Amino acid sequence: MHAPQCRLVLLALITRKRSQAEEKLGQPVRVVCCFEAGYDGFWLHRWLCARGIENRVLDAASLLVNRRARRAKTDRLDAAGLLRTLMALERGEAQVCRVVHVPTPTQEDARRRPRERARLIVERGQHTSRIKGLLMTQGIRDFEPTRRDWQTRFEALRTPDGLPLAPCLRAELLRECRRLRQGVLTRWFHERVGSTKGRLRRIMLVAMARKLIVSLWRYVTVGLVPDGAVLKS
Repeated sequence: MHAPQCRLVLLALITRKRSQAEEKLGQPVRVVCCFEAGYDGFWLHRWLCARGIENRVLDAASLLVNRRARRAKTDRLDAAGLLRTLMALERGEAQVCRVVHVPTPTQEDARRRPRERARLIVERGQHTSRIKGLLMTQGIRDFEPTRRDWQTRFEALRTPDGLPLAPCLRAELLRECRRLRQGVLTRWFHERVGSTKGRLRRIMLVAMARKLIVSLWRYVTVGLVPDGAVLKS
């Protein structure tokens, strides 16, 4: 069964059970549920709330755990634990766990730009560390792959005993350096624009085109290779 069909079946089940409870009790019945915050984001929370179902998104790290009990983990035990937590929250016991503040779709989308930048910074650090680590195994400690003249300095690299880099190591290092230098203009553009639309985006596109023209002009006139460019014969 596909996901949309599963949601429809679930909604039909909730609606039927609520109607049965209201008929038996003779009064309106609230439907309250919860789930742990995770990679699925907050779309399910919004989908439930839009259909009259009260939902709470819980911080999984804040859920109380019996440290003396064996940490058996099954869907049934997880569901029972979440149900106990939800019942405690309904009784007003706010200390049992932390309820996540759910952002609006606009707020959630606005978080993507700094998160993307943070990922790029981590990736840059990983590539830089890998390059320096590989060179350190050869006794080379003074190469900085983020410098603009990295290609010239790379070609001049020699081991302490004056030997050039071995062919496979040299090829691996070149691949790492090129990955590190890819997409400089793209990162510059996304860090400043992100998902912004309209006039500002058009202005930044013109600015990026100007930067590209300047980089190409420097290459033609003085031979300075643009950052992130790879020369091919």
